[in-house]
Amino acid sequence: MEKIKKFISKYWLFILLTAIATILAIFYFSNQNNKDIGTEKEKLIPLIKPEINNQSSLVPQINQLEDNFPSLNKSLMVYQVDNHVLTNQEAINIAQELSFKENPEVTSNEANGQIYLWSNEISNLSIYFKEGIINYGLDLLQNPELIQGKAPSPEEAEINFKNFLKKINFLTSGKVNLELKKTYYIKLKNGYFDETTKEDPQKNLVNLEFVYKINNYEIQGLNPIVIDVFLDSQFKIVNLKSQKIFQKIEELDLYPLKNKEEILQILEKEPQLSFLKDLNSSPQSEIPLEYGLEKIRQINFNKIELIYFKNKSYQSYLQPVYLITGDAYLEGIGWLQAGLYLPAIKDEYLLK
Repeated sequence: MEKIKKFISKYWLFILLTAIATILAIFYFSNQNNKDIGTEKEKLIPLIKPEINNQSSLVPQINQLEDNFPSLNKSLMVYQVDNHVLTNQEAINIAQELSFKENPEVTSNEANGQIYLWSNEISNLSIYFKEGIINYGLDLLQNPELIQGKAPSPEEAEINFKNFLKKINFLTSGKVNLELKKTYYIKLKNGYFDETTKEDPQKNLVNLEFVYKINNYEIQGLNPIVIDVFLDSQFKIVNLKSQKIFQKIEELDLYPLKNKEEILQILEKEPQLSFLKDLNSSPQSEIPLEYGLEKIRQINFNKIELIYFKNKSYQSYLQPVYLITGDAYLEGIGWLQAGLYLPAIKDEYLLK
């Protein structure tokens, strides 16, 4: 103990200066780290707001939403994307896989770009280059003999259909996944097709509905983005609606998201609405906002989820959006589903 006291008394100034230097070094590097974080955030590219076109002046009820609010991510990845425009050769390959050998009728318009059309006695096919959309169908009402036998299982149908998508180079590789969302069976009865059960021995077709996902979040838009196909007992495609969404997708950066308080404040002070849907109609139909807004008497939002949003037109970035849904009462119509697409990224990172 005496030796320690002598050492401290002899070298106290050196020990003091060393301690001060250590504290200053820790303080300096701590500030440098904080500075680096701030600098990185300042480097984030301002993003253009998604093309959502929200409108409404009626303040919604949000008590249910507030009570059942889920935990939300603080940040999420934004992706840089190249939209997929089909080539002539890709369109021809798709047509050949669907048994069309002849040359297509070629047309175009400003909204959809170039369009190839095929048609014969039993089937028709249209391919939209700009949006990467395929619409194909057999005319089974006029030609019911084209399908025979028992519908395959969804598992077998999914494997065979994904093999078809690989052949036509329609599976988006990398970060975007194609996930089976819904299946059901169809049977032909008295010249019409009815939905039926898995146990029905007379089921003729199986329907598979897929959605695109990234980071386990669904990619949605104002227009439905799904791959919907009907297959018969031989895995022959009977009806197909498909869209290839992106040619290339790369990570851009993590962006901070709006929190619960910010979201609820927007709903109360800036009332908005993106769509109205009749979920009881078959198929589900959307009510034009310009027709429905003046009839709305009440809106109750009760659910929120994160999705990635695809614009109607060309986009450079794929960014997260909050999908907020609930019910709306319309005079003379009744209750409909009400929905709002709210940009999830904090406003300071979005261009006005």
